[in-house]
Amino acid sequence: MRIPSRKRFASLIVGTAIATGFTAHVFGVTLDDVDAKRVRDTNNNGTGNVAEADVLDAGKYSTSQGHSVFVFQMTGVVDPSKITSADFSVTLISTAGTPTDFNIDAYAIRKAATPTILASDYETTAQLLMADFGGDNTTVGKRSLDATGQDTFATWLRNNWVDGEYLFIGLKTDPLTLGGSFRTSRFGSSAGGWTANSTDAQLIVTETPGADPYDEWAGPSGYNLVGGRDDDDDGDGLTNFDEFAFGLNPTSGASVNPIADISSLESDGIFSYTRLADSGLTYTVWLSTDLQDWGLEPAQVNEQAGAPDGNGVQTVVVELLSPPAGGKVFVRVKAEEPAAP
Repeated sequence: MRIPSRKRFASLIVGTAIATGFTAHVFGVTLDDVDAKRVRDTNNNGTGNVAEADVLDAGKYSTSQGHSVFVFQMTGVVDPSKITSADFSVTLISTAGTPTDFNIDAYAIRKAATPTILASDYETTAQLLMADFGGDNTTVGKRSLDATGQDTFATWLRNNWVDGEYLFIGLKTDPLTLGGSFRTSRFGSSAGGWTANSTDAQLIVTETPGADPYDEWAGPSGYNLVGGRDDDDDGDGLTNFDEFAFGLNPTSGASVNPIADISSLESDGIFSYTRLADSGLTYTVWLSTDLQDWGLEPAQVNEQAGAPDGNGVQTVVVELLSPPAGGKVFVRVKAEEPAAP
């Protein structure tokens, strides 16, 4: 719709201004390890005293026992409380001796502000993720958490996720009788030594946002609409999603105008429009002088959003600080779904 003015025109374009509907997404982030080491108890007293960049074995040597530790940086999750599943995987690449008489279990060891692997990670165990993670400890191939382990890991991450900090995962055995031949399982993609990301260990975290705001607005607890987002239940020329975005009533053909006030448009370049406060959409103001070329000019626009009313609708006051030259200006308010992380 166009708003005439003796000096210029302003328009709030609804419909063509809308990009796509709001859709609930399941977001996933895959993280590679940033470091990995073998930690050992060479004193045979139950506590680690060595953290070494050597082969990633879990098992026993003639005079010591070792575990493997992998480090991941926690990043990419928008809301940790929405983590629904988490998996840790790494490849068992070779074995020494016959490591079939003990289990290799997966643990969440700890979190920390730095990625430094400590000798004490040998004995630290914050949360058992999966017993017998290594299976028979001899068959090479990818290892990952089972369904119970993934649920356990997700719960632990919801309570411990700190963006930017580091998570330590260990593959540990029970205390073993030393002496005799080596009995170890070796993990990662490098037979000896590695750099960050070279072990093929990965952490996969799934995050599911909450309920779709449109579904709540259009569903039985809201307007109880019959049609979908692109339908027009009240026949007023605006789609149901258009009316959702701009706080209109989709069951009333008279509710078609989201422009709240244009009385100061001519004198001060100020107008206001309505929108649904908790729509989950991103709103931007675009300017044009010919309805063909549109520009997003944040520096030319000042916006002030008011408090939502009883229906969750807020009024936004827009001031055009530097309207384009040419005697007229068109304004498009664009509501669109934010990009997925």
